[in-house]
Amino acid sequence: MKIQDNIGKITWSFLDKFIVVIYGVITLIQMRHLDPIEFGYFASILVLVNYILTLSDSFALQGLIQFAGNKADIKKINLISLILHLLIMIFLPIIIVIIQISISKYNGNNYLDNFIYYLPIMTLASLPRAFTLKLLVRDLRFKDFFFVNFIFFFAQSLFFFYHIYKYNNFNADKMIHFYIYSSILSSIFSLLITSNSLKFSKEGTMSWREYIKFATPMTLTSFFHSIPKFLDLFILGITLNPQIAKIVIGTYSSAKTLFRISEQAVEASYGLLYPTTIRNLAKNNNEGIISLFTKAVSFIFVLFLGSFLVMEMGLTELIFKYLPIKYAPAVGQFNLMLVAVLFMPFGLVSILITASGKPKLTFYIVAVSSIASLITFFITGIMQKSELIPLGIIVYYAIFGGLSFYYFKRNYGFPISRLFRAFADTKNFITNRFK
Repeated sequence: MKIQDNIGKITWSFLDKFIVVIYGVITLIQMRHLDPIEFGYFASILVLVNYILTLSDSFALQGLIQFAGNKADIKKINLISLILHLLIMIFLPIIIVIIQISISKYNGNNYLDNFIYYLPIMTLASLPRAFTLKLLVRDLRFKDFFFVNFIFFFAQSLFFFYHIYKYNNFNADKMIHFYIYSSILSSIFSLLITSNSLKFSKEGTMSWREYIKFATPMTLTSFFHSIPKFLDLFILGITLNPQIAKIVIGTYSSAKTLFRISEQAVEASYGLLYPTTIRNLAKNNNEGIISLFTKAVSFIFVLFLGSFLVMEMGLTELIFKYLPIKYAPAVGQFNLMLVAVLFMPFGLVSILITASGKPKLTFYIVAVSSIASLITFFITGIMQKSELIPLGIIVYYAIFGGLSFYYFKRNYGFPISRLFRAFADTKNFITNRFK
């Protein structure tokens, strides 16, 4: 994959993730008006929403990409995907609400009782947006993808600044409301621009069994992959002393909000790499595959290494000085969490494992990584070592990246010298672009 041949897709994908960075700055402003406990409430509900979206993406939506080459069956593939998406997005939130209410009655822990009822509404508002975004990725419409997300984040920002200007107060309840309104607006826009792709039919050779057979290991993989990303807050709620759990969840959530920027950068790479990998595999283009992934890993690694050094040299402290003193414990948590970014680029090659028809192998790698991460979270929680909580995230990405990279190196080769090819490639790109 030559960068100059894909500069448009890369640019729009970069801009899409850049708005996440911008919204991260706005989140810092929101946190300035929020007590850590209030922010923890919103973060806890949001991770549940994202958890459901992730499961639906893997079980219902990923097939839209995997079977995109089957042009004759596109309408039936759309139908199967949509029905599965509806079932997950409607019924799973209701099940989670029932479970939360039952747990609350059993042990008296009513941490989320005042907010859990928002969960079905938030997922329902996000339902059309999630489906149409996958269609846009399938059709390589990264420009439209950007504008759907831009409306989502811009609307939340607008609602927030207007509310602060008029009322000069803010809380978790308002954050949730603004999320719902913004999801509805971006969903309406996404439906309008994908109207030509929203075609469905019962006719076709694609079977439900084939679709679900592909989706099941992907879903199991996502379930485990979600543990360090989304379920760590609830592990903390179980293991930490109830008297400190609320404040720790709030400060830890603020650190994870900044860390999410790194995860977004990797997810942007997934969106670009997966369709390209599918096409290279179909052509048996091993040379193209090696070039694609050595470039991807190198560019992300160099970027993350530079960011890591800058943050560790004092930028983290400058950022958190902007927030109320109650967020101070997040500085150490975030700096420790940043160690994980050095391993994240190597996990990109897991895309190749899945795309080449080995989702079970991806599942085993993710399962081992997640179980190790889960054990780490429980140990740090039981020890009441809140400053060491990010170790769970580091353990996950270190094992996941290491095992994925080992597979690629063993089957395709990856000389260590290519880890820094980003410098030479950038130089060549600039030379060819401006000569």
